[in-house]
Amino acid sequence: MGGAAAPVFVHEAVLAYRVGNVLCVWNTETEECSYCRMPPEQDGPQQLLGSHSGRLILSSKSRDGAAKVMIYPIGRKSLEAATEITVVVDKGCTGLTAVALSSCATRLFALAGTPGQQHLAVYSTETRQALPGLEWVQLPSGCPSQRFTRILPYPKHKDLLAVIGDQEVVVASLEKTYETFMVTKYASDAITDLLNAHRTKAPWALSVAAWCPTGHLLVATSAGLLLCLSIEQRKEPLTVEESRRRAGSDNELLSVHFVIGMEDLGSIQHMFFCGDKTTLITVHTSNQVNFWAFHKDRIPEPLHPDQPEAQLQSNGATQRALVLVRTSSLSEDTGHEGALKWVVSSPEGQTLWVCTDGGRLWSANLAEQCRLIAEEVDRAQGDDDAVHEVEKVGV
Repeated sequence: MGGAAAPVFVHEAVLAYRVGNVLCVWNTETEECSYCRMPPEQDGPQQLLGSHSGRLILSSKSRDGAAKVMIYPIGRKSLEAATEITVVVDKGCTGLTAVALSSCATRLFALAGTPGQQHLAVYSTETRQALPGLEWVQLPSGCPSQRFTRILPYPKHKDLLAVIGDQEVVVASLEKTYETFMVTKYASDAITDLLNAHRTKAPWALSVAAWCPTGHLLVATSAGLLLCLSIEQRKEPLTVEESRRRAGSDNELLSVHFVIGMEDLGSIQHMFFCGDKTTLITVHTSNQVNFWAFHKDRIPEPLHPDQPEAQLQSNGATQRALVLVRTSSLSEDTGHEGALKWVVSSPEGQTLWVCTDGGRLWSANLAEQCRLIAEEVDRAQGDDDAVHEVEKVGV
């Protein structure tokens, strides 16, 4: 499990990983591990791309303009019969960039294509066919070399998802009308504006993203910024620049609610919500783990796009939706000083697993810390002036 590829969670306490053509399923509570050989058709180029509620998702390289996705339920002893879905791709496409299931497992989202020409396809896991109107959804991009690599479905709604690229985010909202589906796409032009104001011409990339329980999207950058985005639109009229951008475009713009500068903490490598979703946990490239109290009632209205640099300087200090309350050092707790190879968290955020460059594994149960923070959030509810003390803890 300490290999280059991170394991995937099948359930809260069950991990799956692949060694050659053998699939390993490990129950971390009982310490039981079962092994089964991948079915013959899954040998070779097949990749373990994800999991969801007792299911594993594997994908093949494309042949003759199509790629196969196999969704396997995990039985007590082996993989059960798979749901096979054939995803149509370009002739020159070697395979799918990313796949994901909706939280209810009725939607399969697939990402394919070449940089600057990528598209999203949405399939029904019941009919195994593409949903009408969603066979080929072109992703908007302001950069010809933009490469989208991750699909992040919103856990509370099967028809809302984010597609994460190198420097852009697209949120897609699906709506059924009569016998077809309509797509509203929200582009992230505001991120580029903010980053250009904050880091003029310095290279940067999007590092990680996570959905808030409120439907807001948190996006972290390699420049050390954490942005809160949403599809909520400002009540004020559009600016001249916004009107110019929307002219001739069928895309809406994502709104920015707040921005937090985290340069001193190091860029975020992994982040997730824990337990009852009142605690955000961020794991940084500095090997620091931070616990943030999430106050959903304090999320500000969308920022005005004018003067993004001034908004960035003031808003990071004044926003009260995310408040740092606990901090921990993996280097001090584990004695490891180097970079982390990968970081994963369980579906409910109760457990954190990290792997070092040397292949050493560490896990931490975060349930107690999250419970204490949730109690603090409850006590501070409705009090915008409530102050949390930052406490150093061990994980």
